[in-house]
Amino acid sequence: MLKKLNRLLFWCCLFIGLSLLLAAFGGHQLKTVLSLHKLETFKSGCNYLAIHSIGLLVLILFNNTTKMQLPPKAIYTLFLGILVFCGSFLVVSFSEVSGLGFTKYFGATAPIGAATLIFGWVWVAFWFRKYM
Repeated sequence: MLKKLNRLLFWCCLFIGLSLLLAAFGGHQLKTVLSLHKLETFKSGCNYLAIHSIGLLVLILFNNTTKMQLPPKAIYTLFLGILVFCGSFLVVSFSEVSGLGFTKYFGATAPIGAATLIFGWVWVAFWFRKYM
């Protein structure tokens, strides 16, 4: 199971780099393509992607360097939440672009992703509380 969790380290690092790349790209190139509201949505998606990926990275490193082992399902719950929540922000940002109107329906997945992230972080918090 540890090897599978270590694969998530790769994804977390990739997501962090991707969030920086997207934020830089969005800040300069998308100003002419997206409305101010959609640009803010895009930036929020980038910020959430970076923040939650860093948090998950810290948890996995904690898991690898201490005797206390987080439940792998909690870690995967957070990973899934990152994909759904942050992904929905990024995809919905392009709903105004010609030919990509179908992307507006991805906004309905944001609450599911948010609930998954909240559940995952609360799960981890109560797991840590057990060891206090």
